[in-house]
Amino acid sequence: MSLVLPDAFGHSTRSGGAYYELVGTLQCKGKTLSVYVLCLEPMLQCLVTQGALSVTDTDQIRLWQVRIGAQYSSDLLWNLNLVGSRSSPPDFSHLLREIHEEEEISRLRESMWVPEDVSPQRGPMGWVLTGSHGVLPQTTPHD
Repeated sequence: MSLVLPDAFGHSTRSGGAYYELVGTLQCKGKTLSVYVLCLEPMLQCLVTQGALSVTDTDQIRLWQVRIGAQYSSDLLWNLNLVGSRSSPPDFSHLLREIHEEEEISRLRESMWVPEDVSPQRGPMGWVLTGSHGVLPQTTPHD
């Protein structure tokens, strides 16, 4: 059984503790980027409530934390153009919408992935890919 700091010491109610909790929150393996962003939001709102973070800085801090804490979504971050700097970061709902859209595109790409042992000229169900002419059913010689 592993313990994390809140289990051992309890949650801090001071803004410094909430800040370090935010900075120490990393994306867990197997969790999507959208789930990670949803986990960050209560911590950000706590910092705003405690006066440790201004409402105007929340979007920038959220984006900064996503960049450093998203350990398993670097390709997704790159596709979202979140790796480089943005002059005006998206708010929570826009960021989450962008992430959901990119996650869906990623899922579609994965579902269309063709295993290496499949011939590049043979499609599903024995169809032969013929380039710009479409597809033709694979014919087998009759004895």
